[in-house]
Amino acid sequence: MNFNEGFYDQRQSHVNTMNVRTYMMAISGFTAVFIMVSMVGASFSYTWTFSDNGWLLLLFMLVCLAGSIGGGVLAQANDDPMISVVGGAICAGAMGLMIGPFVALYELGSVVQAFVLATGVVLVTGFIGALLPADLSAWGAPLFGLLLGAIFIQFGGILLAAFGVDMELSFTILDWAVLILFCAIMVYDLNMARRLDRTFNNAIDVAVNVFLNFANIFIRILSIMGQAKK
Repeated sequence: MNFNEGFYDQRQSHVNTMNVRTYMMAISGFTAVFIMVSMVGASFSYTWTFSDNGWLLLLFMLVCLAGSIGGGVLAQANDDPMISVVGGAICAGAMGLMIGPFVALYELGSVVQAFVLATGVVLVTGFIGALLPADLSAWGAPLFGLLLGAIFIQFGGILLAAFGVDMELSFTILDWAVLILFCAIMVYDLNMARRLDRTFNNAIDVAVNVFLNFANIFIRILSIMGQAKK
């Protein structure tokens, strides 16, 4: 997700190198690639456990978050498609590593259900964003502020939980709030994507954003609806 309208403007030279159909197919294709990369990352960390060390869990999540953000920034901050692909892969791999231990807590059926539901949510919200004629660029700053607040609250809650504070109700409320937030972000991202030049590099950059939205929506749906292993 990008929050600065000016950043989008910098990627608009009013020269399209792809038609609309090819552009959307490229976005979908690279999103699928990044999802697969994240699944590989998750397979590595699936068996890792942090139940006896809350501080180690917090450190692990911070490192993965930093890797994901760093990869995303690398993908977005240049016009070279190869570098964008590498950045997107780093972002997806780090996100997958972070998701692995979380997914391991749930029954396989719940994971599959959450994956299917997340795919449906992303498709519907992305379709809405792409079709809306209104320019939603003004949403950028408020969404960014809400996202930063959610991240701060999430890590604060994890820290409190590590010290034995019961955060179950707070996490449930946060899951719903963040799910709604990322649905809005998905609408915003695809609305802004249609205003970019239809180029290969822009398609990759948008795919990174869509992947991050998908990953976060998947996590929240699994947390809300998933059946934990006994």
